[in-house]
Amino acid sequence: MEEEKAAELLRKYTDGTASHHEKILFEALYNKVAESQPVLEEQDYEAIRAEIWQRLPAPPVSKNKTGRWLPYAAVLLLAASVIYIYISWFKPLTTAVEYTKDIPSGSDKAVLTLADGTQVYLNKTGAGHIAQQPGSNIVKSKEAILKYEGSGGVGRDLPAYNQLEVPRGGQYQVVLSDGTRVWLNAQTTLVYPVAFPAGKTREVVLNGEAYFEVAKDARRPFIVKGSKQELKVLGTSFNISSYSGEETVTTLLDGSVLINGRSILKPKEQGRVSNALQAPTIIRVDPTEALSWKEGVFIFNDEPLESIMNKVSRWYNVDVYFETDEMKVKTFGGRISRFDSLSEMLRMLTKAGNVKFRIKDQSVYVVK
Repeated sequence: MEEEKAAELLRKYTDGTASHHEKILFEALYNKVAESQPVLEEQDYEAIRAEIWQRLPAPPVSKNKTGRWLPYAAVLLLAASVIYIYISWFKPLTTAVEYTKDIPSGSDKAVLTLADGTQVYLNKTGAGHIAQQPGSNIVKSKEAILKYEGSGGVGRDLPAYNQLEVPRGGQYQVVLSDGTRVWLNAQTTLVYPVAFPAGKTREVVLNGEAYFEVAKDARRPFIVKGSKQELKVLGTSFNISSYSGEETVTTLLDGSVLINGRSILKPKEQGRVSNALQAPTIIRVDPTEALSWKEGVFIFNDEPLESIMNKVSRWYNVDVYFETDEMKVKTFGGRISRFDSLSEMLRMLTKAGNVKFRIKDQSVYVVK
């Protein structure tokens, strides 16, 4: 029963035997109690009281009978509230995807931080002139593309830097001062010079996922720095996925790139790096899957559900909770439009495997 699962989660958390996933789940439940302070219906309270009562240790003996029970009653009420929310999140579903309010797909949105710290919310700014920076004029096109114009790609020896941050639920394009085009996926940050210094390397810093079409310039190699790798190119097209807590994956479409100064990637090859000291694992791939997000689709090929839901979390701006760890490793395959609503996207996943989903506020609960 769901009451027993919830009570078991409570027991594991309190005695220190909970897994990492179980700790995250319990703390999310606890935070929900703190936010909403739910009031249980009498029948709900009575239904789970006995289960909790059996699993909690006996209260300490005290001469003051009222004082003896007050702290214990508070613990019981907290436990009951946590378990009540757990049951509401993971109770059995009669439909593939349950929701009261659907969530739309992501859209073009980003925050531009200028050299002086000024922030520009691009999804709230019309097309036209955005700002003047040293050596470059910044404009936004009607197609929601940010462009740096006027410097010919060459700036001062000590360049000014801008930052483009795409939040969860967003995507954006930018054309850098040298003509390099970059597509940024959700939850991604790119730091770059307003105009690249003359006669030197063109360096940017990436955290997240982006597709690059690098403008050719044999005298100034283009370098993409991340937490686990440094990528050096002259002129090429490639995708980098470099999210915090995940391995860095580079997929090359054409040209060639050098990873961490020692491994050359060729077209239709993919390099995977788990840490900065490790040489990349290089495999042959069909680049279509890695580049699919740029074309407006999800393509999954025997991909673990945890990896899929990480992408869903970023694109639809939702938090994801699994009922069990075992569900994370289930694999799925398919092709789904990135511009479907969340419920439709999840419904397509249910057709590929034995899994159900509950959408509640900005959260998704993965249920058996």
